[in-house]
Amino acid sequence: MRAEFDRIYIETRPRLTRFLAGALRDPYEREECFQEAYLRLWRQCARSIPERPAAWLVVVARRIAAERSRRAAPAPLDETLAGPDRTPAGLEVAELLDCLGPKRRETFCLRHYGGLSYAEIAEELAVPIGTVASRIHDSLELLRRRLVGELQPEERR
Repeated sequence: MRAEFDRIYIETRPRLTRFLAGALRDPYEREECFQEAYLRLWRQCARSIPERPAAWLVVVARRIAAERSRRAAPAPLDETLAGPDRTPAGLEVAELLDCLGPKRRETFCLRHYGGLSYAEIAEELAVPIGTVASRIHDSLELLRRRLVGELQPEERR
């Protein structure tokens, strides 16, 4: 089991890291979710190995993040941006994604950072696949408008 888990970890770590970087601003929260997701994977592998481990991890990490956010009050913006790993480029991406609002951001991150299919996202979020498609489309349009300066940072749909 250990060798199989190590293989899965090596293959899935970059994808889960990208997803969490897009989904969570706070580096501490990202690290906590990352570790908890792999702990749950370790426990799952003792029973059976997920068919698509990367997608499984993204879904689990999303749920962990949601659980944690329900229990904790949000940190002030200046605290969530603190830390050595907050590069100017990383800050720009986090601020850029903020223009999407919570539902579009979550859907966008599951698709583009987590690599889930539209059907997997629809199932995970319990919404119709058409809703997923429109959120992705709207997200890309909002990001395009923000990047070319047509949308101000405080504007959200």
